[in-house]
Amino acid sequence: MLKRLNCSLPIMTILLSVSASPIWAQAPLKVGDHLPISIDSNLNFESEGYSTDRSRVFEIHHAGASYIAIHFADFALADGNSVTISDAQGGQQYTLRGLGKMEAGKFWAQHIKGDTAIIEYVTKVHTLGKGFEIDEYVAGNAAFGNRQSQAICGADDKLNAVCYQTSHPIEYDRSRAVARLLVQGSSLCTGWLASANNHFITNEHCITSASDALNTDYEFMAEAPNCLDGNCQLCHGGTVISGATFIQDNADLDYALVQVTTGNPAGTYGFLNIDNRTAVIGEEIYIPQHPSGRAKELGIDSSDPADLDGLCHVTTFDAPCSGSGYSDVGYQCDTEGGSSGSPVLARSSHEVIALHHCANCPNRGVPIDLICAEICSKLGPCSIDADCDDNDPCTTDICTVDICSNEPISCPAGEACAGGVCVGICDTAQTVPVPSSATYVDHDGWFEFVATSTATSIELCGSSFDTVLDSYNAACTTMLAENDDCNDGTFGANSDPSASCYNSANLTSCMCLPTTPGNTYRLNVFAYPSDPPPSGGSIVLSLSNSSCNSGATISPSALVGEPGLSKDRYVSFDPTINGSALVATRVARVSGTAKYVDCSSLTDLGPDGWYAVLIDGPLPAAGDPTYYCDLSGITAGLHVRGCSVVPGNLYDISMTTDGTTFSSVLSIPTTPPQFGAGRQQGDTVGGLVSGTWTAPDGLNTASDIVAAVQKFSLVAGSAIVARIDTEGALPNGIVSGGDILRAVSGFAGSPFGAGVTDCLTGTCVPPVGSCE
Repeated sequence: MLKRLNCSLPIMTILLSVSASPIWAQAPLKVGDHLPISIDSNLNFESEGYSTDRSRVFEIHHAGASYIAIHFADFALADGNSVTISDAQGGQQYTLRGLGKMEAGKFWAQHIKGDTAIIEYVTKVHTLGKGFEIDEYVAGNAAFGNRQSQAICGADDKLNAVCYQTSHPIEYDRSRAVARLLVQGSSLCTGWLASANNHFITNEHCITSASDALNTDYEFMAEAPNCLDGNCQLCHGGTVISGATFIQDNADLDYALVQVTTGNPAGTYGFLNIDNRTAVIGEEIYIPQHPSGRAKELGIDSSDPADLDGLCHVTTFDAPCSGSGYSDVGYQCDTEGGSSGSPVLARSSHEVIALHHCANCPNRGVPIDLICAEICSKLGPCSIDADCDDNDPCTTDICTVDICSNEPISCPAGEACAGGVCVGICDTAQTVPVPSSATYVDHDGWFEFVATSTATSIELCGSSFDTVLDSYNAACTTMLAENDDCNDGTFGANSDPSASCYNSANLTSCMCLPTTPGNTYRLNVFAYPSDPPPSGGSIVLSLSNSSCNSGATISPSALVGEPGLSKDRYVSFDPTINGSALVATRVARVSGTAKYVDCSSLTDLGPDGWYAVLIDGPLPAAGDPTYYCDLSGITAGLHVRGCSVVPGNLYDISMTTDGTTFSSVLSIPTTPPQFGAGRQQGDTVGGLVSGTWTAPDGLNTASDIVAAVQKFSLVAGSAIVARIDTEGALPNGIVSGGDILRAVSGFAGSPFGAGVTDCLTGTCVPPVGSCE
């Protein structure tokens, strides 16, 4: 059991005050006062004697304090001894040994939130002169975090960072690299990670020396968990890293560059890139920050009249609030004391264009290109060659002036690098006939074949690892083509759209190589450098003759027996396949724009070959990404659905195998809602002609009810399910009582049920205007 030292420390109530300097003056936000105290661990030992395995507990309590920061005037523990600092509940705690934080011997310890700090000194060994001395502490005062109006332009539009997690995911993600700073135990600022090597940037008026860098707490992800949660000074704690190494600063440009050497926060939170250019008046910006030392907030919106669209923009170039010889970047985006050192990011690149450092609307930041000229050479990805290791033994990894290079090992003609050494390849390659398919136990092999046609298809489909495929001439001196994924979405020499694994989740490779009959070609198959197999692997190598074209001609056609569309939110057609099944389908409203159908979400809805894909939202422009889809399994038709498919409109369907050449256009209309906006379709068929139900005729008659009942009863010769299955947001391939009820309701001139079913979610919504 721990034994508490029987000493009495006064509980001090201190009235704190802050100077009335203007908000735009260059100074960090003061949030506490330094108070003297004397705790000497050696005095306790000398007065009480000594025995091993002893614990002494000291307590510093300051009523009402928002945090306690402790200053060690001297810290030098004997080996085996330790000091643990915690709050009263033990929820926050950390342990110091040796010379303490960063082996400094004299330092401000990491702050403890709340009004009580517990110092537990555990001794295993007693050496005279070894121990610690505390000479002062800081008690935080939340009243110092009051908002200052000179930095709020119009209304205060900043919100908790998490408010933007869904609506602005990129902006939120970039803000993870921003930290709250507590400097020398009593001043608050903001700063941000600027490199993969944990370089960190803030204002010079926040950190001005090696002592400041050492005695700063860098707190990452201090965020309110919910959008509407209350916010306050130093609340909603994150992960604190205490201490950093000072690199350089510049008072004129008001920046400080330090490096966090404990842990790897950039590996966890990422870092911000510098957009090394001059900001442009009018461009959109945003500022992640810790105003008044509160949990992180984002300045994205602006109610200031200078920002007419309600978003933050660069508005001015003004003389700097400190320094000389340049113009500050000005903006009406809200900030406060404590926001000093925040990054100002361009919405166009999500990279830093200014370093915020003063206020007074316009609030202002130092142009980042001026700072970059002094520090960017220090932000490289490496400090030693080992930092540049790309896990490829056939490259030489070099770090030069913080810049990585991975130069391939140079081998003589006829040799290639294998396992870091050059070996002959032309005499050792395995011979593979054309056509053939075989499995090889290897993950780095050379093969050769003699071509028998003007083009050869080479596939690694079915291999057990992420492959790369290189092809060479017979002498192995010239690389002819390279491919590292079948599904890279391109055609031509480096991929083969007819390969069995093309456009799938398979990361193996394929290639359609122009060849000369009778000539020998070499193939190098190896694991993708960043994703090597755990041990060995299997290569499935298949060769076949090919025409090396981009796919056969395809032509969409209307569904058999469906000159129109039986439902009001489907565009239905038959993608006739002549050879290749890998096609992209483009749907365009005649009066609107086009969209490629993303068949990756293709859904099989029933035994009649009904397939559907969802177009969610407006039809974008034809320049959207092209999705090449395997349509070989579709026998009865493809149906495009969604709220963006507008009833009563004409749609054009076209197809392509290369993203450039399209088939002839097929135009298909959708049926207008029979009973007006918000009513469900009941018209499923026309009349019965020669024993066959005809297409919908625009009328909801007894024939529709009879056809629905026949299909429900599985009567031979009943109408196809695509017509009768109308129930739900997405037909389910089954004709049920609900489908019959819909036909009857339509016959009676009534909407189906109390409302209609939303075409995307299946939820019941009011019967007027739903998705129309």
